[in-house]
Amino acid sequence: MADGPIGMGEQDRAERDRFENELKRITRASEEAGLILRVIGSLAFQMHCPKFGYVQQAMGRVYTDIDFAAYRKQFKAIKVLMAGLGYTENKEVFIVSEGDRAIFNHTSSDLHVDIFYDKLDFSHMITWNGRLEVDSPTIPLAEMLRYTTNIRSITGGRGYFTMEFDHYAEVSESVTRSVLEGAR
Repeated sequence: MADGPIGMGEQDRAERDRFENELKRITRASEEAGLILRVIGSLAFQMHCPKFGYVQQAMGRVYTDIDFAAYRKQFKAIKVLMAGLGYTENKEVFIVSEGDRAIFNHTSSDLHVDIFYDKLDFSHMITWNGRLEVDSPTIPLAEMLRYTTNIRSITGGRGYFTMEFDHYAEVSESVTRSVLEGAR
């Protein structure tokens, strides 16, 4: 784990691989269970643009946890999934956040997972309303851009990240209709 400001420091390849492999294990299990968990945060950028992941490491950006966006209507099934993967829930966080956030700690390692239900609400609110179905396993690129506003605000302007185009992906018919209707 890194020393210094949260999320900044040095992190060797083995530690980065540990986070990335655990993320893949969780996303695979959630897909198999039919649950919608979308990656947010620095690991989302790594997954969305893997060939540019080295840039985050070169800038001193380290992984500190695994963050997901999810729908609250699936919280019970997500709790079961996480328990089956060796995680225990910090129930106090769920209660204090009024069900908006859950933290799961791995029972045999120092890894922990944050899950934000229905929205990310720090200094600016980003709601997930139907957006989590657009892309997988991360939130859509447009949402990642909106996420920057929160990061900059939370860190007093010291937080930053880069984004590079990686690929085009097909979207569902309903998303296509929605975009075309919005352009009219």
